[in-house]
Amino acid sequence: MIESNCGEVRELLPLHAEGALADPTEVVEHIATCAECGAELELVRVLAASRPAAPDGLASTISAAVLADASLASGSDTPPAAAVEPGRRRSVTPWWQLTAAAVAALALGVGVTSSLGTPDLDVAPEYASELEEGDLFVSGDGLLAGAPALEALSDEALMQFLDELQVIDGGAA
Repeated sequence: MIESNCGEVRELLPLHAEGALADPTEVVEHIATCAECGAELELVRVLAASRPAAPDGLASTISAAVLADASLASGSDTPPAAAVEPGRRRSVTPWWQLTAAAVAALALGVGVTSSLGTPDLDVAPEYASELEEGDLFVSGDGLLAGAPALEALSDEALMQFLDELQVIDGGAA
C-alpha cells in the first residue's frame, strides 16, 4: 500500500483495536499487506489491555459534583443531598464578583502607575559623561578593570615585568 494510506490507517488503529469502527474493512485489508501497521496494531492492543480501569463509583461522583455546581450556579442555596459529600463544604463565588474584583485591581494599578508621573528622560545620571570621539578612557589615567599602571613602575620593575611576559609567551628570559 502507499505511504499516505499508512498514515490514515495508523490514525484509525486505536478505534479498530476497541472495535469502534463502523466499517473496518479498509483497515483490515491494509494490515494484511503492511507489516509495520500490523505491528503497530499489536502495540495499540497491548497498550489498551494495560490501561487501568476506572475506580468504582467514579461516574456517580462526577455526576454528583456537576449537579452540585449546577445548582449553586443557578442560585439555589440548597444543593441536592446526593451532590455534596458529607463533611465537605463548597464555596462558589459568582462570576460577577470575580469580574468586579478584576476591574477594581486594574483600576487600582492604573491609578498607582499614573500618579507616579513620567520619568524625565532628558536628564542624565550624575555618573554619566559624554566621551569625545578620540577619547579612549573615561578617566585621564587609563586605569580600567585592573589594567596595570606602567607609568608608576621603576625601570627595574618594568624589566622584571617584561621578563615575565616573555616567559608567558613562550620565549626565553
